[in-house]
This record gives sequence, structure tokens and C-alpha cells, in this order.
Amino acid sequence: MQSFLIALLTCTITMSVLVIFYSAIMPLLAKRYSAKGRYYAWLIIVIGLIIPFRPQFVNVIVEVDLPIRTVMPIMQETDVTSVAENALKVFQINNVTPPTLPAVSWRQIAIVIWILGMLAFLLCRLIKHYCFVKMANRWSERVTDEKSLSMLQALITKMGIKKNINLYLCSCIGSPMMIGFVKTRIFLPKADLAQDELNFILKHELIHYKRKDLLYKYMVLVAMAIHWFNPIVHLMSKAIEVLCEISCDADVVRSTDSNTRQHYSETIIGVVKYQSKLKTALSTNFFGGKKSMKKRIFSIMDTSSKKAGVAIICFAIVITLGTGFAFSVNAANPSSIGTTINNSVPSETVEKHSNQEQNTNNHENTTTTNETDPQMYNNNIYSEPINNWDTMKELNNDTSSDNDPLSKFENKLRGINEEQYESVIGDEAVKKFNDVFGDALGNDFIFPLDNNEYMKNLEYYGAFSVVADKNEEIYAMTDGKVIFADYLNGYGNSVIIEDNNKQAVIYGHCDSVNVKEGDYVSQSDIIGFVGSSGYTADDRLLIRLLGD
Repeated sequence: MQSFLIALLTCTITMSVLVIFYSAIMPLLAKRYSAKGRYYAWLIIVIGLIIPFRPQFVNVIVEVDLPIRTVMPIMQETDVTSVAENALKVFQINNVTPPTLPAVSWRQIAIVIWILGMLAFLLCRLIKHYCFVKMANRWSERVTDEKSLSMLQALITKMGIKKNINLYLCSCIGSPMMIGFVKTRIFLPKADLAQDELNFILKHELIHYKRKDLLYKYMVLVAMAIHWFNPIVHLMSKAIEVLCEISCDADVVRSTDSNTRQHYSETIIGVVKYQSKLKTALSTNFFGGKKSMKKRIFSIMDTSSKKAGVAIICFAIVITLGTGFAFSVNAANPSSIGTTINNSVPSETVEKHSNQEQNTNNHENTTTTNETDPQMYNNNIYSEPINNWDTMKELNNDTSSDNDPLSKFENKLRGINEEQYESVIGDEAVKKFNDVFGDALGNDFIFPLDNNEYMKNLEYYGAFSVVADKNEEIYAMTDGKVIFADYLNGYGNSVIIEDNNKQAVIYGHCDSVNVKEGDYVSQSDIIGFVGSSGYTADDRLLIRLLGD
């Protein structure tokens, strides 16, 4: 969902810039290139608007960062403790609480608003078109005049059109038009048209048919629906409509003298007196409107030789495909925002998990003697692997009020009492957070909440805890696999994510979780929402590394 919204935003921004640029240089292009070439260059831009995804490039000209999350500053030391390979694996929970509905995020609201807007736009246009066609069918009658029909058939044969196109007279329209992509019909207003004027009109509409201009109009409608919120796209559709008629006029008067061009212009002007406000966007329109009349007349009377416009079309293709190079709209990059001290530890590339399933019954029980040095344990608090799954299950099933299965399990393995955990708050807790997770996860991790102010509330007492607003979004600190997403005694609704280096992080006291066991998540994905489940008196997030 997030990636689609970013792609849509990228597309609408970059293509809007392209639309503005192309519109700005149109007067210059009109002097050298044909209207037809300029018309089909717009088609490339329309396709670019319909397909929002673009090839992405590392080096871009303009990069726009979206403030998706807040990144925890990272502090690296030259003497880092090597991390072990083993980490917490999946364990089964028999004592569970009914799941709660997750809170709705702003991204979900945005996608719903976009879908509703698109459907409303399409529904409005389609209903309007349906009503117009229904009215035109009611007040129209088929042309029976032999001269008119013979003229239409002669033009169809001359232009190499194989489809049979019917001709109708309609009293409720003010301009000749063609309707119907499948069942194509030409409607004429009930007016006294001379034979040469009728010839111009029929040729004009048949050129529209041969060029598939109705299909073009449908594509413009789709682009407008996808980008209904972008006024630049709506202005683009009007420019395309005008250029469609201008390019069609150029084909009608091609290889004709100035007298014929003048007579054709007079035919267009003569239609003005029959104008009606009733029309549909999904049809051709011989008149095209008073605002475009001046441009059309000048174009018709222009007899200068112009290039076909292949260069413009190729340019439009290159620019449309190249918008991924020119612009990049993405989420904030944690490595670029985070503050790094002493870069002596190289950054490693985060690799995605494979889809191989692990059998948790194959884990062997391990024990740790009571000879562990408490001071060493405090300095490297998660140095021992945790993989005694049977003990973990027993402790989780213990529903006594003082049960903290993870802490009791670690203490049982190591012989360490909870009193030996050092307790720090504020800046010292932030430094401790960076030390612990920097050593375990590397320098590519983020703070799981979206507000820097929450860092001031960070506490450490064997685990990291931060008071936050209820239903605040919780983000995955790194890429990884969800190995647990359920209720855990003491920790409440919890999520445990294991990264590709076998490091597992628990996110506890959630109001609700947004993932399920077995899911693969990317850094900054929403995995849950802050709450007060488990043993806590207020809304907070507990963050804990479960073994290296």
C-alpha cells in the first residue's frame, strides 16, 4: 500500500512537471512540427499517467524525501563485540487472548479517499455519457437520403474503412459528432447543410474513427480518474481535446488549396448557430467550442511545410520513462538521516530472508552455569543465545501475576537476578539503545516511533521502554520475518521480528498488532500500535533484543 501511494505521488508530480513543460513549449513546436505529431506526443504522457510505476535509478536529479518515520541516531564504537549466530525461534503459545482490531493508519485513509474519488469521478462521467446517449437515441432518426448515404459510403471506401458506420439526424445536438467505440454512429444536427459542407463533416468524423480517437479519449478519461485530485491533469485533457480537432482538421485539408481551406473554415464557423450545451466527453465534436475556434482557423489556413513530429514523440517517450531518473519521491533514508559517530565499523547490506520454513522442534536445549560474571553480563547484556524452547513454553503458560517469561527464562539460563540490570533514563538510555542495537543490528536501523520527542522518555531497565500516545504507529526497526505476533504473558500483545542476521527484537505492550506470524516486513512497515496490554500501568512500547 505504501509503495503504491509513493509511486502514485511520484507519477503525479513528475508527469505534472512534464505536462507544464510540454504545454509551455507548444507554441514553439507548433511552428515546426505537425499537429498530428504533437497530438500523439500527448498520448505518451497519458499512458505515463495511467501506469504510475517507473524504472528507478540510484542517481537522481531531484530527490524528495517523505517524512515517513523518525530515525534513531546511531553511535558506533571501534571496539564492538562480535555477535553470535543463534537467536530466538518460533515458540507456541497456548494461553492467548482474543485479537483486537488494529487502528486505521493515515495511509489506509489516504488509499480509501483516493479509491472513492476515482470511483466517484468515473461514475459521474459514465452516468452523464449514458444519459446523453439515451437522449440522443430517443430524439434521433436514421438518415434515409440517398445522396448523403452515397457520399458516406464513398468516403468509407476511399479511406479504407471496413466497418459499417450508420448516419443519424438528431434534434438535441448542436454539432456533428461520432459516438460508440463498438457500435459507431455519426450524429448530425437537424440543419440545412450543403453537399460540400456535409462532405467536410463526414470526412472529419471518419478521420476520427480511423485514428481511433475515441479510444484515445477513453484513455484520457482513465488518466483523469486516476489523478482526479490533480488539476493539471484536467487542464491537460482540455489541451488534448483542442489539439485532437486541430490535427483532424489538418488531415481533412491536406493537399488542398487556400479556397478549399477557407470554405472548410466557414463550415466550422457555420456550426456555431446550432450549438447546444448537451455533449459528452466520450465523443468527437466537430465544432469543438468557441475558445478553440481561433486556433483551428489559423491552423487550417497555415499552408507551410512542417515536420511529421516523430522527434517529439520519441522525446516524450524518453522523458516519460526517464522521470524515474529525474525525480525520486521516497521515504526518508535512515542511513542519510541518522547521525553516525566513528565510521570504523562498515555498513553491511541487509539481505532478505528466504522463504524456507524452520522446524522449531529441532532446537536443542542449552543451559548456562551460574559462573557468569554479572559485570560482563551488564556490558554485553545479550551475549548468550536463547534456545531452550520447552522452558519458554512452560514459563509463558504460567499465568501468575509476577510472571515475566523472557526475563525469568534468561535469568534461569544465566543465573542472573533482575537487580543486576543497570537502570538508565534519558540521554544515557538513548546511548545504551544505540550501543545495544548498533552492535546487534548494524548501523541500518530506525527508532520504532515517529516522533523524536518520544526519545526523551526512553528508559532502560534490562529492556528499553518508552511512554507514548495510545495507538501511535510502531515501525519495524529492520527488515525481517515475524516469528511471533500474539499475546505474551507480561509483555501483552507483542511482535517478535528476526532479521537476516538472526537477531530477534520484541515489541511489547501493543494495543494491537498489524502483522501475523510468518509475515516478512520491511524497515518502517507498521507492525502494531502503542497500548497498555500486559504488565504496565500506562501506554508505552517495550523494545528488547532477544539474544544475539
